[in-house]
Amino acid sequence: MQLIDGAKNVAFWNCVAQRSSPGYGAFAGMLMQGREFEALYRCQAEQEHFLRLFTPTKEARILEVGSGGGRWGFWLADRVGDYVGVDLSPGMVAIAEAERTQRRLSNVRFECVDLLDFNGRGQFDLVYFSGVLQYMDDAVVRQCIEKAGSLLPDGGVIISRDTVQKARRVEKTGEYPVIYRLASEYVALFAAAGYHLKYSDVSYPHKRFSGVAARFYQVPGVTYGMAYTLREVLCRIDNVLGRPSSLRSHKHGDNPQEHCFFKYARD
Repeated sequence: MQLIDGAKNVAFWNCVAQRSSPGYGAFAGMLMQGREFEALYRCQAEQEHFLRLFTPTKEARILEVGSGGGRWGFWLADRVGDYVGVDLSPGMVAIAEAERTQRRLSNVRFECVDLLDFNGRGQFDLVYFSGVLQYMDDAVVRQCIEKAGSLLPDGGVIISRDTVQKARRVEKTGEYPVIYRLASEYVALFAAAGYHLKYSDVSYPHKRFSGVAARFYQVPGVTYGMAYTLREVLCRIDNVLGRPSSLRSHKHGDNPQEHCFFKYARD
């Protein structure tokens, strides 16, 4: 799956992997190091959301494209029969493989391979594009959708988690080449490959007072549960007060960005 600028993208993610702190490597692909409270909350919220889109079983086989440090694979390990994660960054795959070995997981494996060259050795029940389509141009996205379809049975589905723009497409070059598309562009790309949209929504809800909770979480002795509870209490108080304007989040720019889940099925 040729990336927009493969050399730059692989170098970027290898650098992220190299900088990852011990114990944080599985979450390296989130680009949220130093924001542990938000990262933990996002993981929890996205996992709960994922279960509304796909019901894992001990017989299920899942392929994740863009597996990064392995956070999804380790969460799915005791929920499915077989999980395979593919990624183009050797550094990220090395992190995931080291963690897999430490956990002694026999039903999880990670491969440093291009999806278009991947030999699936059988069919999967789900192909999960894990925040990776934004690093490909439109033609490669279509090729990857077709490849995913060849790895799925008739009843198989595709889930994609993408960062999308609300108003207009954004393309960036430099050290982090990326295309932030509109949601409608992804729907059109999948439709051209014979898939229709069954569901889409923000992958996790941004909550008020996360900054306050994150600072509280940094206090020695404070657990994630304590910080989470503080934020929930503050949100409820804010709701009782009618969400005064002085406490509302401010809109960022005229082209806001959000992380979304999409679920597609064949026509």
